[in-house]
Amino acid sequence: HNSAHLVDGHWDRTTQKWIDNKDPIPWAQDFSELTFAQEFYTNFGLLKYYNAAAYCNLIRPKEIKRWFFNLGFELNFNSLIGNIFDQRINLFVAYNLSLNGLPKYMGSNNFLTGIKFGDYFGKGIILYLSYFSGNDVISEYYFERVNKFGLGFLVEYF
Repeated sequence: HNSAHLVDGHWDRTTQKWIDNKDPIPWAQDFSELTFAQEFYTNFGLLKYYNAAAYCNLIRPKEIKRWFFNLGFELNFNSLIGNIFDQRINLFVAYNLSLNGLPKYMGSNNFLTGIKFGDYFGKGIILYLSYFSGNDVISEYYFERVNKFGLGFLVEYF
């Protein structure tokens, strides 16, 4: 299920209008997805690729296509740097392409690169850079194309 509802801060109380005259659109997709993925362990680390198809049984607004698709890959380099303080250092690169009919099929690209301190499938800290180019991720404005850079971190503890 993906959905978007009204976001705080988009209504101007003084003018009693939506900011930038953009009416938000209540948006929803209830879908089933089938994903195929394969992993290869190599001398340098891991290569994973995947593709997916999804069908939406419920959509709003009706102009959105019922089918959407994803494909991508992930590369992990676990031996380029070695260990620091007895923690393995993993460099990684990942890419995802989403094809959504909103209402015309267009691609959205997401690129991520970073470093993980710790085992790749274990506990650790991730520092990353990301770039997104495609339909707005705040789905109530799904029809707008955006480009965004990001810098972030994750703490994986499980």
